[in-house]
Amino acid sequence: MATQMAVTVLAARPAASPAGLAGLLGAWVAALDERRRVVFEHRVARADRLAGDIGRQYGVSGDRIRRQERVLSADLSAWLRRPPAAAPVAAVRAGLRSACLVIAPWDEAARVVPELSEPVPGTGACLGDLSGFLFPGLHRDGPWIAWRPVAGLREQTAQVATAAVPAARRSALLGAYRQALGLAGPHWDAWLECCGLRAFRGLVVRSAATIPDLAEAVLAERGQPMATADIARQIPVPPWKVRDCGLGRDDRFSRTRVGVFGLAEWGLPAYRGIRGHIIEQIAASGGQARLDHVVEDLVGRFGVSKASVYAYARGPEFARAGSMICLADPGTARPA
Repeated sequence: MATQMAVTVLAARPAASPAGLAGLLGAWVAALDERRRVVFEHRVARADRLAGDIGRQYGVSGDRIRRQERVLSADLSAWLRRPPAAAPVAAVRAGLRSACLVIAPWDEAARVVPELSEPVPGTGACLGDLSGFLFPGLHRDGPWIAWRPVAGLREQTAQVATAAVPAARRSALLGAYRQALGLAGPHWDAWLECCGLRAFRGLVVRSAATIPDLAEAVLAERGQPMATADIARQIPVPPWKVRDCGLGRDDRFSRTRVGVFGLAEWGLPAYRGIRGHIIEQIAASGGQARLDHVVEDLVGRFGVSKASVYAYARGPEFARAGSMICLADPGTARPA
């Protein structure tokens, strides 16, 4: 008799409320008829079947299925904003906000917010499949999620990484931008790859970086001028490729000696060739200069040989008077 009474009491109790947001959503889905459950799972949640395919299964048109999809989407959005769903939706959204400040890999967000991987009872979908309904304003693009359009973030990252500013300034700007995105370590490397970029010698370059791009990174890392052969070994490419790539015509670089380059942002004395420097010294001395002083200056600053300087000084554009040198025709001679 007591056992029968206990069974009667248990039967009279209301059914336990489903646990968590996934359970609540499962109860909402369970109230739908079979066709609407299929439309919910395969069109609203997972979008893995064509409307026409589902329509043929139930003997209706694809347009009928699409209309039902729109109605279900509107009903679901409204239901998520009301009790009892509103509070758990807000809790999951807060967790996602902490996991994704601006942009993050979806897998990482799902690890930090495990509710996203919870299956919705009665379906093959999980909460993450409904992120568009749960998190208005969230954008998904391949493996990435962001609170701004992912394509725009990719473009902005590439612009900062390749801005036409000195390498040190560019690195600082990109470092600040990375912090603003909330990415670090392997996530940052994966994001760079997604943007068509890669890290090289402490600088970020395009995935298809040119030799001058790579040379800039090598010099920025070394912090001092390097011979083209040394730069080539660091990239690595054959030396002739660095010699022929036109560093001397690129505003990012400054030739500091014969076959030696530094970054223009360092402000080092630029080597413009022996002839050009002789003309420069003559102009700086008021129209004539002591040749031995010119030779000492060129040898000391740029490491050229004395014989080379004396050979250029015998050129037709120069006139010699004892130890002094001047321009043979001051109106036509110009630095190289």
